[in-house]
Amino acid sequence: MSFKLLNKAYGLYQLSLLRIELNIDFDYGQYNWDNNNEYQKSTFVHEYMHYLQDISTLYGLLNFNNVIGTIQGCMNAIANSKENEITLPIDLNYIENYEQSKHLIEIYQGDFHDLYECRVINIEVKTEDIYKELYNDKIYEVILTLNVGGKIEEYRFGGRCVLESMAYLIESHAYPSESRRNSAPYNLCEEVANNLYEEFPSDKGMLVALCDISLNSTNPGITFYNILKSMKYLNFIPNTVDDVYKFVDTYIRDNTKQILIDELKIAMDRIDFIYPETIEVVPDMKVANKWLKDRFLKAACYREENKKFITKIMDYRGRDFEAYFFSLLDNFGIPLIKDKHGEIFNGATVKNPDLNLTFVNVPITLSKLFDPEEKDNRCELIKICEEHGGLVDNLCIDSPWKKSENEILCPIGLIWYQKSLRGKNLIRK
Repeated sequence: MSFKLLNKAYGLYQLSLLRIELNIDFDYGQYNWDNNNEYQKSTFVHEYMHYLQDISTLYGLLNFNNVIGTIQGCMNAIANSKENEITLPIDLNYIENYEQSKHLIEIYQGDFHDLYECRVINIEVKTEDIYKELYNDKIYEVILTLNVGGKIEEYRFGGRCVLESMAYLIESHAYPSESRRNSAPYNLCEEVANNLYEEFPSDKGMLVALCDISLNSTNPGITFYNILKSMKYLNFIPNTVDDVYKFVDTYIRDNTKQILIDELKIAMDRIDFIYPETIEVVPDMKVANKWLKDRFLKAACYREENKKFITKIMDYRGRDFEAYFFSLLDNFGIPLIKDKHGEIFNGATVKNPDLNLTFVNVPITLSKLFDPEEKDNRCELIKICEEHGGLVDNLCIDSPWKKSENEILCPIGLIWYQKSLRGKNLIRK
C-alpha cells in the first residue's frame, strides 16, 4: 500500500492522501517565498503540482477512491471479524471484484522506480497477460524497452510516469535549478514523444498539455500513446497548446465525463465514511469533511470552466510564473505539509490559514497501520498532539488503535471507536 511519489532525497507527495513531505529546509511564511532559493522553490512547485493532479484529474480521483476505499474495506473487515487479534495483511476479497480492481489500477499506474542514464529504444503496446488470463478481458499497457547504461530493461509506461514527467516539466520551466536528463520516470514523456512522433514540437507547454489530458483518463499511459500516434497518422503538428486540446476534443472519443461524475459521487461517500458528519461534538471532523469535498468539487468546476488551468502555468516565467502559481495556491489551498523535522503544518488556504485540518491526517495513519510492509505503527499525529497538549504515550508509538480505550479520545482513537473497532488489535507478522 505504497502511495508515495518523488525521490525521498528531496521530498515526496503522498498520493491520494493530500500531504507534501519535504526533506529540505523551507520557509513556509506567507510572505517569505523569496527567503527560499530556486532549488527549494522548485521542489515545492513540483510537489504542489502532484496535489493539483490529485484533486483535479480523473486519474487522481480514481486513485483517491482506491486508497480511501482500501482503508474503508480494512475497517469494515475488522469490525465484522469475530477475532480481536487481526493479523496483517487484512483479506479484502470479501469486496466484490476487489482483486480485479486492484490489478487494474496497478496496470494503469505502471512503473515509477528511478533509473538513470536510460534511453528509450523501443515502444510496444501489449495486452497484460495475467489480467487476460484471470479475467478474460483485454487491458493494454505501454511497454518501453530502455537502454540503462548498456543494460536492457523493460519499463511499464503508465500514470505515474505521466505524473512525474508533468511535474518535472513545470518545475524545470520555472526554476532550472537541477537538470535531469535521461532519467525515469521524470524524462520519459519527452522520450516517448520523441520516439513516437519526432515531428511533435519541442515546446514543453505542449508536452505538459499532453500529460494533463492523459491524466484526465483512466489509463494515462495508453492515452498519451494514442494521442501521439493519432497525431502522427493524421500528420497533425500543433502550433499552440490550444491546438493540442482541440485535437483531442475532435479526434479522441471517450466517456470520461460520466466516469468523472460517478467517481466524484464515490469520493463524497468515502469522505463521509472517514469523517462522519454525524459526530456533532467534534467540529474539526466536519471541517475535514468539508475541506476535502471542497477540494474535489472546486477542482471539477474549475476544470469544466478552464480545462487547461494547470497547463497555463507554462505561459509564464519569473515573477509572472510566481504570480500565477500564487493564484493557484489561493484558489485550491495548500495540502498538509510535513517538514524534515517531522513537524506537520495544517495546509488549508491562503485566505484562511488557521483552518484546523488535524483530522485530514487520519487516513495517512490508517493507511500506514493497515500496510503489512510498514515496519512500525507510530502514529502520524504525535507531533500535532504534543503541540496541542494532547496525552502522548507509548501507545501512540506501538499501538495507536488502543487510544480508543481512553476516556478522552484523540483523532485516531475517536475514529477507531466510532467504527466499532474498540478492542480490536493489529498484529504484524
